[in-house]
Amino acid sequence: MRVSRYDLGLWGIMRNREALAVQPQQPGPQGHVRPEEPENIAEAVPDRVRAEVRALLDELSEQARQLVRAASLLGPTFTLHEMALIQSVTTMSLLPALDEAVTASLIRFREDRLAFRSPQVQRSVREGIPAEVRRILGSGMPSPDPGDTVADPTTAVVSHAEAEEDVQHMMASLFLAQGALSRPLAPRALAMLRAALAGVLATCGSETAADHIAGLFRAGEQVQKAKASGILAENRSGPAAAVAAVVLSNLAWAAGHLDEALHQGREARRLSEGPFPAAWRPYPALALALKSVRLGELAEGRAELARIRAQAQSLGHPRAIADSAILTGRLLISAGKTAEAEAELASGVALAHRIDAGHTAAQGESLLALTSLRRGEVEEAVSHVWRGRIEHASERTAFPSVHQEWVDFRVALGRLDPHAAIDLLAAHHADLSTSPLLFVGDHSAAASLVQLARAAGEFALASTVVRAAERLAARNPAHPILATVAAHARGVLHDDRHALERAAQDHRSRWASASAREDLGMLLSRQGPELASARRRLRSAAEHYADIGATADVARVQARLRTLDSGALKARTGRQATPPRSAPALLSARPLPLPRAPHTREVEADRLTEAELRVALLVAEGKTNRQVARLISRSPHTVNYHLRQIFRKLDLSSRVELARHFRGRCA
Repeated sequence: MRVSRYDLGLWGIMRNREALAVQPQQPGPQGHVRPEEPENIAEAVPDRVRAEVRALLDELSEQARQLVRAASLLGPTFTLHEMALIQSVTTMSLLPALDEAVTASLIRFREDRLAFRSPQVQRSVREGIPAEVRRILGSGMPSPDPGDTVADPTTAVVSHAEAEEDVQHMMASLFLAQGALSRPLAPRALAMLRAALAGVLATCGSETAADHIAGLFRAGEQVQKAKASGILAENRSGPAAAVAAVVLSNLAWAAGHLDEALHQGREARRLSEGPFPAAWRPYPALALALKSVRLGELAEGRAELARIRAQAQSLGHPRAIADSAILTGRLLISAGKTAEAEAELASGVALAHRIDAGHTAAQGESLLALTSLRRGEVEEAVSHVWRGRIEHASERTAFPSVHQEWVDFRVALGRLDPHAAIDLLAAHHADLSTSPLLFVGDHSAAASLVQLARAAGEFALASTVVRAAERLAARNPAHPILATVAAHARGVLHDDRHALERAAQDHRSRWASASAREDLGMLLSRQGPELASARRRLRSAAEHYADIGATADVARVQARLRTLDSGALKARTGRQATPPRSAPALLSARPLPLPRAPHTREVEADRLTEAELRVALLVAEGKTNRQVARLISRSPHTVNYHLRQIFRKLDLSSRVELARHFRGRCA
């Protein structure tokens, strides 16, 4: 058998996989893991699938091919953290390879794990590994000596310090969670957690609370709520009661019952002042401070965060220091201090990486993606989104994050037209359109969704968003910021000038206030007699955006002002105004517009999609696939796919014919 250097490298990687905490697969004759494989792969996988997979693999880099082929031997699902372990590298170093594999549609996200697009794709990839190598990797590795013990993280004995560190990370995630677990902990992981909790709680004489607290790591909000309520009904003091109160606070917040959430949060903070593990002590207060910041109560939040950080530093608690830095960054974003926010977030993320706090790092990366987007750095935002996804996927306790989901969607909008964006929202982010967590966490989100729905002609969806925002405000009259959020959304839907003026005046978030001013300016610009007022509002929006460093938004508003000036000049003189050559390009969440086809190409426009037509024009100009990919912010694989469709639709066979075809049309 001829084994390539690549296969030997793959063999070396896979020898480390016994270090993974994954479910055991079908055992081989000697007790080793053997990948599940049909008796006859050639019959199990259709020829067309094998051909497609081979073509996709050929277009990947060597690192991406290695990741995909190694993953095919792990099982139906896996995490990037597991891949990093078996390759003895960091998760961050695998991001480019994962990006390629996902873009090629070989691998996709399945909740908080990664999976192949289909079992047939996985089998087809595995088929590409020589049979002898598969046999060696699956069951031919040397057997351990009878006296040796194979490392198994779910059963291995860990030190007290390691167990305490694991519990700290899991409890920190629970304290700051926005809902119940996405999936339950495995039984062995739950048993380990219970044992470790008993050790931690013994320091404050409450080891009997371990079972109660471990029971809060349940999947499903109703189950988690019932468990927490039962703990408080049985005992109104001690660590279990404090943790249960935090859980109930977070669940009430996610459901939009803010007063109940704040009441339970204050009760949790009070209970944590009694017997309570020192390592957990900052978190009930931190969870309460997070809610204050989201409500726009920035002065109160700032003072509380300063106290919490001082407490965390006195305890020597790096996870709490990192979490307080991320929350401080969130507060600074709301206050419009973008540069300070980015510095704070970067320090929090760096510390989170050093201590392997995936949940904290994911939150920080998501917020950094948001600030990058506002500066017009779309590729930088995409990079932060991917890092956040990977950190979230590597977490053992996979709590959902509405904010991360919203930022992911916002970044994706830069590459989609309104109709495609609505399709994405409906298919993958439908809950965002009515999420109390989102509307409280981002005060401009409801208005943004309404604006998107209107652009796509989806007025029913726009009305649904407005009704959800109004219900949230009516349910929480003690928090007028929610009435402002609803007014902004309603103003966008109904072209209500007074509602938008109220939103611009009352928003506590600097960016949301600027957004309302821009929306008001655009409304007035559509009303002929109000052009002077429209310019005044748009200039005010640009000034607010400039103050907070949102350069992409400044450029967009300036472009709109130039359009208004151009239209006014044309109306007075009958001539179109010519903008100065140095005028900045329109920068927003969307990429720069590419040249559109001339009217003489109406036949091509009918046959080709907009994306295909853009690719065709750029290739006809002589650009390579990689150059086109950079220009349209897509992968070379996507460009190649579009080219195949173009050649088929136009009955062409080469790039030369494509260039000749379009030159002829232009003539």
